[in-house]
Parts: sequence; structure tokens; C-alpha cells
Amino acid sequence: MMLPMISEKEFCEHIEDDDFPIRYGNPVCIHTNDGQLLVCMTYKLYERLLERKEQVTGNEL
Repeated sequence: MMLPMISEKEFCEHIEDDDFPIRYGNPVCIHTNDGQLLVCMTYKLYERLLERKEQVTGNEL
């Protein structure tokens, strides 16, 4: 699965926009100025993924 990609500059300019996840994606891949790739997702998505993993594996963190 390909994630939407944005530049670090664009990320910094728009991270506080209310519609950021809708406009840029959730999760979104950030191409940093030093050539690295970072994945950013909302906390709600992170919690959902973690809850789903716990249900599948039966593990508690």
C-alpha cells in the first residue's frame, strides 16, 4: 500500500490545520529535509490499530 507523501515544509506549515488528515491522508509519509521518511498518523488511528492488535494477539501492553 502506498501512503500519501508530503514534504517536511508542507507538513510543518499545515500540521495544525483542522482538516489535515482529510487533506493529506492518515497516515501520511513525510519526506524530511535530510532524506528520511517518517510516517505520521492521528492518535485516534494509533489507538485503533493498537486495540485491533491486542484483540488479534490477546496481548496486553
